[in-house]
Formats: sequence, structure tokens, C-alpha cells
Amino acid sequence: MSETSPFWNRKTLMLITGASQGIGEYWAVEFSKKLAKDSVVLLWARSESGLEATKNKVLAANPGVVVKTHAVDLSKAKGSEFNSYLSQFNGSEFELCFLVNNAGSIGDVKKFAQDMNDEVEWHDYLALNVVSLATLTSSFVSLYPPSAPRETCVLNVTSLAAVEPMPSFGFYCVGKAARESYLKVLAKENPKLNVLSYSPGPIHTNMVETILTSTASSEIKSGFSAMRAGKTFVTLAQTTDKVIKALADRSYASPGRIDFYDRPE
Repeated sequence: MSETSPFWNRKTLMLITGASQGIGEYWAVEFSKKLAKDSVVLLWARSESGLEATKNKVLAANPGVVVKTHAVDLSKAKGSEFNSYLSQFNGSEFELCFLVNNAGSIGDVKKFAQDMNDEVEWHDYLALNVVSLATLTSSFVSLYPPSAPRETCVLNVTSLAAVEPMPSFGFYCVGKAARESYLKVLAKENPKLNVLSYSPGPIHTNMVETILTSTASSEIKSGFSAMRAGKTFVTLAQTTDKVIKALADRSYASPGRIDFYDRPE
């Protein structure tokens, strides 16, 4: 990228969705370590207790930041609610406005694509995984557009499933592909916006256990079973180090797409 200012160590307004567990929780802590004093960290998820636990970890990692939690079911929230909540923060006070779209779900992996004929299930899945991302991102970028010297960055947690068809992952593949497509359009329309879709690689989370016990695909089950047996899953520390470095190095052109297994250019 052409930007020359450092990404980290600036006064930042950072919002992370799905921050009560897994990658969202881990990133909230590790990213916060790299924020300047008086930065504001917004943690969103459904679990109030989970958010409170993450908040305590963030403050232990960086006592100089302000942390605010918001228990919300993104699948039911509306764009007007996002605008109302975010409007309380003055974007002009920050050098970086940073949205991390992490929240999402895998969907029903017990079904193959030909059996995905329940319109209610489709609406519910897309509401959480696509609609909420689009409306939240729209609110965030509209309220905090790139305006020198302020940078606005949108980081999207994606997957190989966005570009490779995976048996029994019909919902997940569609959701991840749609998210990336929306963000590509957004970046095309806003050339100064910093957009990165990052695929963190296979991490041993609760989602993996769901796949192993529920997938309709013997191929998928075999692949994940082999990774578990061989202990070849990517660790949270490994994938976090990679995305932190990618953002710092600005080694991509917005809208960027980086996979954990990509080699440095």
C-alpha cells in the first residue's frame, strides 16, 4: 500500500465483533497491546459474561486503553442501532478507526447443498453472517470515513471456503464469499479505505468439534480428523502474529486477501 504511516501504536477506535471467545477474544487482547494510550476498544458479542472476561484481559494487557462492552445479537440488530451506538464516539479524536468483523457461524454442515431448501434457515444464516456485516461496516465507514490524517481499516475474518467449494459447507462458503464480495465493492468505491480479508487457517476451536461430529462429508471429516491426530492445526499465536505483521507491513493492496499459508511477497 502507498500509506507510509505506521499502522499500530496510534490512538485508535477499535471495534471487534465476536469478542467473547476464540479468535475474537484473542485478537482483542493482542491487538490492544499495540494501541496507544487513550485508545477505545469496543467489544461486541452475545455473551455478557464472556465480554466481561475479555474486557478484564484487555485491561490487564494494556491499562491505558478504555474498554466498552456491548452485548448484542448481530443477527437481529439493525443498521439504525449500529449508527446510534457508534455515534457516541467522535472519529476526529482518533488516528485510526479499526473495525474487525470476526463474528460468524458455520451453518448446518449436516446437509449437502441439494438439501439446503429451508428458506428460514437461509434467512437466519445470512442475517448473521452477511447482512449484519454489511450494515455494521456501512455504519462504521459512514461515521468514520478515511480523512487525513485518520485512517479507516476494515479487517474481515474469512476462509479458504470463500474461494474453494467444500462439501457440506454450503452455508459457510456462501457466507464467506458474499462477505468478501461486499467488501471488494466497498473498497472499489472508497479507494482510501484499508480493507483486508484474512483467512486465519484451520484453528482448533469449537467449530472444529462441530465439524467432526456433524459434517455430512466423509472427505471433510477425514481431513479434520487427520489434522487433529497430527496436531497440525494453526495456533492462535501463529495466526495472530501473521495478521499483525501484515497490517504493519501493509504488504497488500486494498481490498487485500491474505491466507495464513501465503508466503511473504
